[in-house]
Amino acid sequence: MRKAKNDGWINTITGMGTSRDKKQYSQITLSNILSQMELSNIWISEGLGKKIISCVADDMTREWITIDNDEESIILDKLDELDTEMKMNIAVKWARLFGGALIFVGVNDGNEIIKPININNVKSIDFLKVYDRYEVQINESDFDIDPNSSTFGQMLYYTIIP
Repeated sequence: MRKAKNDGWINTITGMGTSRDKKQYSQITLSNILSQMELSNIWISEGLGKKIISCVADDMTREWITIDNDEESIILDKLDELDTEMKMNIAVKWARLFGGALIFVGVNDGNEIIKPININNVKSIDFLKVYDRYEVQINESDFDIDPNSSTFGQMLYYTIIP
């Protein structure tokens, strides 16, 4: 024989814990994942979606940075030359729209592009290029899986396919 439990987790007004409980009919399912084309159309349509995507990036770059101890404006001039403010703005917008973005920094250090940057041999930063998540492929082998490494669990390589 089954005993009834009367432990108080019932609300007759809302129906919680009774046969009218709304949670009885709720299910957790995947929502529709928008395609790259659908996301691009949200951006192109110039409507509310574009405003929602843009508000954070535009507010973030509204007043550009200042750099202490750069009296001659050498660093700020280089950032302007690279169009850094616009590239940062676009990267944040694409990250919000597509779910991710990265900025590729074109460092002239004498090494091939696929090799790690030689910090001691950096001659210049030549360009910044923004890529959305659909232009970047991540493979399982691109992660550092050495538990003794200081970069364990982080990405070692990004494969960019523009």
